[in-house]
Amino acid sequence: MAQMKEQESKIMLREPSNKDVNDIYYWKYEEEKQEAKKWNGPYIEEPHLTKDEFHQSFQDINKDEVPSLLVVTVDGEFMGTLNSYWVDKNTDWLEIGIVI
Repeated sequence: MAQMKEQESKIMLREPSNKDVNDIYYWKYEEEKQEAKKWNGPYIEEPHLTKDEFHQSFQDINKDEVPSLLVVTVDGEFMGTLNSYWVDKNTDWLEIGIVI
């Protein structure tokens, strides 16, 4: 039986850079298979944004005390996003989702 060599990876969560916004746009709108969208509920309507509109939408991101979007990287390579939004701040009801 072959032995597996354990490898350490550095996983990080951080605020998105301009390059990350381009990567996110690619995976959200340009990647041909769109595998992640297969997991969306049929009730989720998602308008298609142009690249300029998408970049503009990132201007006010992470202005809240809880970041609404973080980038997931493994060894410095973009792997996905961690998203959050408040359902109700009065009850501290925060929804989060991760896309890898």
